[in-house]
Amino acid sequence: MRTQTPSGINLHTVKQRLQEAGLPFSQLTLQDGLSIILWQRGGRIFGPFIDEDTPSIGWMSQAFNDPRQFQALIERGEWNVGGTRAWISPELQFHISNRFDFDGSYSLPAALDPGNYSLEQVSSTEFRLSQRIQMDTRILATGTKRLYLEQKIRIAADPLRKLPIYPELKPAYRFGGFEQAFTLVDEDPNPIYSAVWTLMQLQPGGDLLIPTSIPEMVEFYRNPVAEPYLYNHPGYAQVKLTGSHQFKLAYYAAGLTGRLGYIIHTSPQSSTLIVRNYFNNPSAEYAEEPPTRPGINGQSVYVYNDDGALGGFGELECQGQSVGGPNGLRSVSEQMQIWYYTGQRETIGRITQILLGIPIL
Repeated sequence: MRTQTPSGINLHTVKQRLQEAGLPFSQLTLQDGLSIILWQRGGRIFGPFIDEDTPSIGWMSQAFNDPRQFQALIERGEWNVGGTRAWISPELQFHISNRFDFDGSYSLPAALDPGNYSLEQVSSTEFRLSQRIQMDTRILATGTKRLYLEQKIRIAADPLRKLPIYPELKPAYRFGGFEQAFTLVDEDPNPIYSAVWTLMQLQPGGDLLIPTSIPEMVEFYRNPVAEPYLYNHPGYAQVKLTGSHQFKLAYYAAGLTGRLGYIIHTSPQSSTLIVRNYFNNPSAEYAEEPPTRPGINGQSVYVYNDDGALGGFGELECQGQSVGGPNGLRSVSEQMQIWYYTGQRETIGRITQILLGIPIL
């Protein structure tokens, strides 16, 4: 993996743009001086940031660098601002009217994003983002879906803290963790499936590492790829995020562990690792389907690599369990975590081995 110096947006710039525009946001301080920004519009989470001036590994629109461009972005209701967002899947059901003309029939429901979120502080270490959503359905179902979506964002402890080797490892890295505790309520019970779908936009230049017992069983949603973008290894898949060649792929829940990570070497001596931890339940219904392959579903992890048309980013995506449908569930509650490590390259490699079971040289 090559070394990549982040060219993203820093914490100071994000706060300055949001303050200038009078847009409600909050800052949650994590461990080791790291922090995240919670933005009411669209329910976004920006960061983690390690300080005020260092660009984030998370991708954000370059419009943040210019007050006029940022204001124009807001006025046109742009969704592609960056950060981590929570949408509702299946995309094919809520965003598309013709599965064989995906781009031509794509329409993001404004009720979903930017939506009508409220942002509340629950405690000094916890915030709540919530909204009610009503969307029409197509392709996979017919009718209207009414949902309540809530996420509580709070500090998550370092999963390494109990290890005997923690005192040896900790001096060589900084950590910041947060949890998203989701509640999705079906307010209009009917046979229509719905699930939380989390997407984290990332700066290109690193590798997405996906532990799976069946790396060769991959579904291509956009533009099949192989090496040098996708590598299959015993026990895991490695996806290069370049931000310059469009593709989207997905992995089956039956082979996944509930963790995946993004590692990027920021200098010859240092690396950053982001781990997404989520509840992967192969017995649950994951209803999303590739646009041109009706009936093919059951994947809970997705990877998107942009070609530059949307800004040149990658996306780490995962889905929660469904409400509605034949399972009859009226609500689901589940927790997903982001663990962010940055520090000495060798130490970050050891952490990758511990948390993902993947050796990094």
